[in-house]
Amino acid sequence: MEGAAKEKVRELYPPVADLDTLMEKDQERFLQALDRATGLFLKVGPDAGREVGDFAEVIGPVARSYRLREIDLTTAARELGLKDNKTLGDAIVANAELQRLGLLPLTQGRTIKREVWESVEGLLSPFQETAAALEIGTPQRER
Repeated sequence: MEGAAKEKVRELYPPVADLDTLMEKDQERFLQALDRATGLFLKVGPDAGREVGDFAEVIGPVARSYRLREIDLTTAARELGLKDNKTLGDAIVANAELQRLGLLPLTQGRTIKREVWESVEGLLSPFQETAAALEIGTPQRER
């Protein structure tokens, strides 16, 4: 590679030392944010003096647990901000559109996958469609 092409590559890819400096700064920013987000919970008792980077990573396992969990009627109702699941169950039974979204199993004591509940294959997810059908949540987009 010669000439202008070589110069363009040099512009696009800074020297390794520059990248290392950027990575160090990024890691510092990440650890500061992690400390703000989790330090209050992790740095207690005998662990009060530890650096947040010395703890096992906590966000990933919590996020994975959340993503893998299936949705039941109670969970769906809570995520919609409903005080009880009867309102949601009654709405699903009475609304063919909510049934079309695959929510009927919730009224039968079964579950649906979170990826279905949050899927945005159409304009809105089943969660958003349900909120719109129940006229809860802000903002509501036009369908």
